Amino acid sequence: MSNPEITLDVPTTRLATFDGSLATDPPAHDGHATPIASKASKSVQWVGNATCILELNRVCIMADPNFLHQGDHVRLGPGVIATRLHAPAFALEDCPPVDFILLSHLHEDHFDAAVAQKLRRSIPIVSNQFATERLAKQGYTHLITLGTWDSTMVKQSGTKKLKITSMPGKHTIGAFTEKDVVMNSIPPTMGSLIELLREEGEVEYTIYISGDTLYYEEFKGNYDIHTKYPHIDLCLLYIGGTTLPVLIIMVTMDGEQGIKLLHVVNPDKTIPIHFDDYDAFLSPLSDFQKIVEAEGWTDRVVYLDRGESYRF
Repeated sequence: MSNPEITLDVPTTRLATFDGSLATDPPAHDGHATPIASKASKSVQWVGNATCILELNRVCIMADPNFLHQGDHVRLGPGVIATRLHAPAFALEDCPPVDFILLSHLHEDHFDAAVAQKLRRSIPIVSNQFATERLAKQGYTHLITLGTWDSTMVKQSGTKKLKITSMPGKHTIGAFTEKDVVMNSIPPTMGSLIELLREEGEVEYTIYISGDTLYYEEFKGNYDIHTKYPHIDLCLLYIGGTTLPVLIIMVTMDGEQGIKLLHVVNPDKTIPIHFDDYDAFLSPLSDFQKIVEAEGWTDRVVYLDRGESYRF
């Protein structure tokens, strides 16, 4: 599938990400949670839940924007409500300007009502067809749609900077009847692979973002990411074991599934995120940590607090 390339202005011309947010990067300041992506040429800052800001060779990406306050609620399906337990590292109004949004799927804990109201309508958004069709109806004008294994190129000042490829993912497994209203209302999801490119076009660094997916056997078959991409430098792993109340059905990986996916993808380093921000997350980070230690992966996992950055 042919997809439009993303052409970016140089960072000095970045526009504010949200109505009322910062139009330029704020000065660095002391404190645990700094409202700015790292000034290092390559870094990942965890804001909270699945929201990350990636600074990659002067291209700034925000993944899955979610800036609701502690105590706010999101709707995950008909009659399914989750409460935010932890505030993000900084408020939406303090978000630095980013070049584009990488959206795994259109769920409110990844693209909340405040984001939908205030996000600049001209900002490029990369996501799947389900999300981009609905975002177009909300007035967003620069949407890049990716099906599984489709790619788009990011150019800056005529130079190819990044390649983004949609990775397989499933929020739910199994067939559901028309009566399964909640399960059929869960939006499709995707993972992402970001390849940082050198000026000569060679791949310099590879980042795999799992997105909200369960682990399923096809990851080892036709969807074997490791076969297609044998060297992944960094993985942002969404865990937490999100479990729908009443139905008691898990729709994101818990610690056990997370380590299974890592064995398939085999990244050099992994940063676990998306594990305790909402009360629907029933598999705490400690579950994953115990398995990581038992499997001998301790030196390959990096744990961040909200607002902290990993530089590479």
